[in-house]
Amino acid sequence: MTDLNTLVTLPLGVTLLEATAVNDSGQIAANASSGHAYLLTPLLPSFGAINVTTNLADARFTITGPVTYNGNGTSFTQTGAPVGTYTLTYRDVPKYIAPPGQTLTLHAGQILTFPEGVYLPVTISACLIGSPGCTQSVSFSYQQGIAGPILPKQIAISTNGPSIPFVATASRTRQMALAHLVPG
Repeated sequence: MTDLNTLVTLPLGVTLLEATAVNDSGQIAANASSGHAYLLTPLLPSFGAINVTTNLADARFTITGPVTYNGNGTSFTQTGAPVGTYTLTYRDVPKYIAPPGQTLTLHAGQILTFPEGVYLPVTISACLIGSPGCTQSVSFSYQQGIAGPILPKQIAISTNGPSIPFVATASRTRQMALAHLVPG
């Protein structure tokens, strides 16, 4: 237990004798040696904590608000953050799509936890145009012994990330024609 007399400044010679009630706001009613009653109101902290989690060890992000914090990795906690509105901005990581930003408000004494930021790997799909279904891979095969020109094949390439330039080259040996598609 804590002696309430150590937490307040009272007139000289006056001490608190007993606490008689506590309400939901944390206020304490107390009787003093002077015969007066006192209502003690706790001061609310003006700080809290901020938590950020991601699914990627290489994640990088910035939290801006009353104060700016920079973090990285899968887990970040900042204690002693002033109350206010904070915006979390995820930074780009090569080969991943950054999560969308978020804005939340930190209240006194609260732990502000941003929902997990999920970085998605950039994927590339390549399918033969006109083929039923996509198997996520492309191969060209031609039977040996068939005379005539090699007919070109068309493919469609899509990605869930930013545009990726490709360089396509073709080569031919006696047995086969090869197509090479390499990110440029």
